[in-house]
Amino acid sequence: AKDSAARTRRACTFVRQLAHDLEMPPTTTCAALAILHAYKAERDRPGGSGFDTEGKQLGAASSAREKEKSPLEWYKVECAAAVLLACKSGEVARKVRDVVNVTHLRGSSSSQPIQVTAEFWDLRDAVVAAEQDLLRALGFGV
Repeated sequence: AKDSAARTRRACTFVRQLAHDLEMPPTTTCAALAILHAYKAERDRPGGSGFDTEGKQLGAASSAREKEKSPLEWYKVECAAAVLLACKSGEVARKVRDVVNVTHLRGSSSSQPIQVTAEFWDLRDAVVAAEQDLLRALGFGV
């Protein structure tokens, strides 16, 4: 339980850092945190909407592929997806590229924006796949 609380705190801190760097309004930042908490609660609940009828996690195959390709820790990708989804649902215009850039800058040791290379596309694909998993787990109720 202590380890879980530390992971949650680390994820929330990362969301707040992304929101600050993207100059998101406080309501959108709170929405991103609420989305992330709801996703984690639903994903971890057996029989929740994050699972199919056989008990397998929805999107697990696509997420596994994206996890392998992602240059960042997966929780950071999930945080970026929550931020992106909060921006979309709150009609706060932020480009996917901007979210990917800020995620890369905050999540890696690099001080330079990510170049449009295979690494950028892998990270972008991972964020989009995580966003789809997040939406499925929440039953598209955002």
